[in-house]
Amino acid sequence: MVDGIDGLLGGLSSVSFAATGIILWFDGQYSLAMWCFAMIAAILPYILLNLGCAWPSL
Repeated sequence: MVDGIDGLLGGLSSVSFAATGIILWFDGQYSLAMWCFAMIAAILPYILLNLGCAWPSL
């Protein structure tokens, strides 16, 4: 389980989508590659939010 660690899930997902997108791009499947890059763009705000300071427990 990687969901409890700040930014790890988003980071791993981004790397996976980037690698898949690059492979698809060089294979000529541009629509699927663009979908992978769009997923990275959707995950990026989540990563930036989780890289900040941890919220204090109340």
